[in-house]
Amino acid sequence: MTIVTRDLPARRTVPVAVYLTLALVALLAVTGYSGRASAEVVDVKTRNTMIRLLIEGPANPSHVVALFAGGHGGVEIADDGTIGWGRGNFAVKTRDMFHQNGMATAVVGPPDDMRNLVNKRGTDAYVTDFGNVIQNLRERFKISVWVHGTSSGTNSVALPTSKITDPSRRPDGIILSSSLTARIKFNDTVFDGKLENIVSPVLIVSHKNDSCVYTPPSWRQRLT
Repeated sequence: MTIVTRDLPARRTVPVAVYLTLALVALLAVTGYSGRASAEVVDVKTRNTMIRLLIEGPANPSHVVALFAGGHGGVEIADDGTIGWGRGNFAVKTRDMFHQNGMATAVVGPPDDMRNLVNKRGTDAYVTDFGNVIQNLRERFKISVWVHGTSSGTNSVALPTSKITDPSRRPDGIILSSSLTARIKFNDTVFDGKLENIVSPVLIVSHKNDSCVYTPPSWRQRLT
């Protein structure tokens, strides 16, 4: 696992552009924006249920980045592509900046039978769902597939990736922002996965003065 780490100021003061620039550097794709971003709602078959994606971006993207929200993870994607819960999440609301840099994005909703992902992101069922999403995006775009999870969304990214051995079902690179590292009561953390099994490049971004008890920046070093 190749790891790059960055410290940032408190989450209320850091410019969003600075935060996402680090992600763009990790993607190693400095390309100009070409063409108008399109949008498509896609329901991916997984197990005996479906998982909804909102796919957006330019006509010929350099990469595709799957976006996983924090909180309970139940991003609401309507048939017309509008987003209900989750639209203000950092990983979701900054997606247009990827488009402007020539990349496509896929906002990932929860499986229909798992609307609340708390303590479920490392289950065998969700690992299967995650792998199906990555495989679908890779077959659809035929380009590099990266993933970005923020806060508890880092569990959505790290836990499945640590368990998947099939290269066609795991991401080419990972961005973890404000990683959920502290166990408060009964929540899962990124440490519930075998992180040493992750072979993809990883960018770890933390807030130097992050006051969230679940994402203490001082624990960042434990990820490396």
